[in-house]
Amino acid sequence: MTDVAANSEKQKKPKQGRSPAYPSIDLKKALQKAADLHEAEGTYAVPMASAFAAWGYGAKSSGGRETRSAMRYFGLITLEGDGDKGKVKLSDKALRILLDKREDETEKMRLIRELALTPVIHKTLLEQFPHGLKSDATVQHFLIFDQGYNQGAAAEVVAEFRATADYAGLYKPDNVSDISEQKVNEADPNVQKELAKVGDFVQVEINGSLVYEKPRRVRAVQEYEGRTWVFVDGDEAGVLMDQVEVTEKAVDAASSPGRLPRLPLPPSGGDEPEKAGVRKSRFALSEGDVIVTFPENLSADSVEDLDGFWQVFIKKARREAGTKQ
Repeated sequence: MTDVAANSEKQKKPKQGRSPAYPSIDLKKALQKAADLHEAEGTYAVPMASAFAAWGYGAKSSGGRETRSAMRYFGLITLEGDGDKGKVKLSDKALRILLDKREDETEKMRLIRELALTPVIHKTLLEQFPHGLKSDATVQHFLIFDQGYNQGAAAEVVAEFRATADYAGLYKPDNVSDISEQKVNEADPNVQKELAKVGDFVQVEINGSLVYEKPRRVRAVQEYEGRTWVFVDGDEAGVLMDQVEVTEKAVDAASSPGRLPRLPLPPSGGDEPEKAGVRKSRFALSEGDVIVTFPENLSADSVEDLDGFWQVFIKKARREAGTKQ
């Protein structure tokens, strides 16, 4: 391998951490679950346990949570209330599809194609592969290195999207103009998913589970490495915008506090310039770089204090790493 090729391989590494959101089941299966819920409960908003039962799961089943999550990603259901104490209701689009018994299925299939492109990753894959999916390995490589999925999740996304695309006919020549028109309509902010803003109250769902018992207020929104991250009160870690659902809009800006939030992420365009009297030390890890900022002229006492701090830090890091094994 040449030096250039070797450097290229070193520079392009899979992104570490939690995979972005994606449906755990394909659209055809999700619509069947919607039909099961309608048959059992009709059009009413029902308790979470009743919805899980209609889908064939227990009240605390992980399969029920994953089904709920997938149906939300497709826009088949809406959630009312907080966490597992909330209620589930079929969306208008779901009902329009389920109750459309006409021989002419033009409108029904148009709605199905819209639902198929509701998950963010589905839109991304269609834009990346507009003329049909390549080999599984090619699509998985794109998901891992460009979209931040781990290997297991990337394989699941490819299988699910293939099934959904086939069912909805996304790659049929007759549907190309219909899909293009849909993308134009998505430029209208009235048909886009409502994006969270500072001051909004939001809920977060990851891998089928609601993260917070009650919605939390957004304290910051930041772009980092080409993605939009949302930070809420009481939680230092950020979550991706597509995993966030606005439950209550912020009060009028004039009556909200003017204090700017502190952002935990560094600028994605590079490090800030060093200030006079301040130095930085960098150590590369597979998960990313560790950057330490410290005064240039440390006293002997300060060095001893710093040594004690690092001993505590390493003990805590080892303990947390051990819980992730």
